[in-house]
Amino acid sequence: MRNTNQDFGSPTQNNQHTPSDQHQQHPSPEQPVKCPMPGCHSAASFTNSDLKWHFSHVHPVCTIQNCSYKKPFSRRSDLNRHKRSVHSQDREYVCTSPSCGAQFARKDHLSKHMRDKHPTYLCPVNHCRRGTRDRFANSEDLAKHLDSEHGTYECAVRACAKAPLSKFTKASLRQHIRSHHGVTDGFQVHIFSSLERERRETLTEADFRLASYKPTECKVCGEAYETLPDH
Repeated sequence: MRNTNQDFGSPTQNNQHTPSDQHQQHPSPEQPVKCPMPGCHSAASFTNSDLKWHFSHVHPVCTIQNCSYKKPFSRRSDLNRHKRSVHSQDREYVCTSPSCGAQFARKDHLSKHMRDKHPTYLCPVNHCRRGTRDRFANSEDLAKHLDSEHGTYECAVRACAKAPLSKFTKASLRQHIRSHHGVTDGFQVHIFSSLERERRETLTEADFRLASYKPTECKVCGEAYETLPDH
């Protein structure tokens, strides 16, 4: 009788694979990892493709041509600060100390300049009551004042247009035109409407004309700077 029990291996043996075979047929799933960027607040775990997306959207790099800084930034706000400091040509923060006039792209750089070069601890911003009196005890208090009390709004009405920047907040700009340009609260609604509609931060005489209101001269800038002619 023919031997039918040829040695083809037991079923168990025939179904076995070497570890390398198993790896080829059933690859292990990709292990998610945490974001390696120092200071990243994300608690998520990422695959490689998700991590690339996370870096491009949360930790961007500077794409300005010839920029020497190639590392990703921890936050987009850090990238924006880098662009203002290194690449921006705008130097809107100006030191108003006599015979200085140094210009800076960032408010904190102006604060550092005041600490290093003019340690008098007076506010360097135009129209600020603490620019001529009521000194700060130290440079840290001055820096806190600049950060908390001054904003991005400006007045370019009459002599104010020739004066240094004032860095008003919206509330202090309203107070300024009430006290220095004689604008009542009722007319402020009309004057600020075009400013807000066009998302501007500088108040001009055109805004007053639209509201059919003629502003008075600024009590501060009218004395220190050449008065603009009436319209």
